[in-house]
Amino acid sequence: MSRLDGIKAPSQFEIHAEPVTVEQHFTFHADNRIFFSDTAYKDLFHHEYTFVLSLKALTSKLGIAVDFHEIDRIYRDYLEPKLNDVCLNTTLPEMNTTVENIGYWIREQFKQYLPDGVGIEQLTIYETPKHAVILKG
Repeated sequence: MSRLDGIKAPSQFEIHAEPVTVEQHFTFHADNRIFFSDTAYKDLFHHEYTFVLSLKALTSKLGIAVDFHEIDRIYRDYLEPKLNDVCLNTTLPEMNTTVENIGYWIREQFKQYLPDGVGIEQLTIYETPKHAVILKG
């Protein structure tokens, strides 16, 4: 028997209908060659990137603004195959794979797949724990 066995649905799900910001954190590892010119570059092997996706939405009648599982699914299905455990220069060949460009690409991918009524407030991508790029909306 669980402590939750006798719990019933609340009499009121929604206690407000205000816009809220929710954040979801993601981490991926990738190999990457960053170009500084046609001949100068830096190679990164199994480099860890972390990003925080800040989403803005109204709270629904159920008291939920964003379904975190849906955002995870979008990442898993559309972004992770091109970001995690890959060579970014191969999966994103149309750009110099700087953290600025990777962040822009991530933001634009999420924009395509987010549910109606959910918008991106900000995306912060960390190249290292001390170095980040912030992209608005």
